[in-house]
Amino acid sequence: MITFLIHAVTLLTAVTALAIIRVRDLFALIALLAVYSGLLATLFVLMGAVDVGLTEAVVGLSVSVVFLMALMWWIDPYEVSNHPPLRQALPAIPAVGLGALLVYGVMALPPFGDPTAPPMQRVSPYYIESSYADMATPNVVAAVLADYRSLDTLVEAAVVFAAALACLLILLYRDDPTVR
Repeated sequence: MITFLIHAVTLLTAVTALAIIRVRDLFALIALLAVYSGLLATLFVLMGAVDVGLTEAVVGLSVSVVFLMALMWWIDPYEVSNHPPLRQALPAIPAVGLGALLVYGVMALPPFGDPTAPPMQRVSPYYIESSYADMATPNVVAAVLADYRSLDTLVEAAVVFAAALACLLILLYRDDPTVR
């Protein structure tokens, strides 16, 4: 049942991504980005990464939508979307290249949940066996996120803070009459 749900949500996510590519209205784009983020959060939860799903739901589904809607208040949607066809197609070249590179990287990964994958052979058993002795945390997930990967979690929080600060600075920059 879970496999069917994962496939169904993945298909809906792909359809939403195609709709994001085709949409021309900025308000509809923000709505589709919110739907995409919600589907991605659902997919993460179905695959067992509840913490990542929660983070995606908070950042992608709420904070990003609020910041994008605030930016819509300050920009002219027609000025942003009315460009010659060549200028509209030009960003597709690096996007397709990056997409191909990401697909190539994903193809090299072991199948999801493969017990013979290197992380399942070395990393997971070490965390399960040593988390309480190393960190005195009875919950393995909390030990991995808060103790073993604490710097990674700190950097993720710093990235979210930097994105929020950048959006705030853009809003303040647009409101400043001394800046041309």
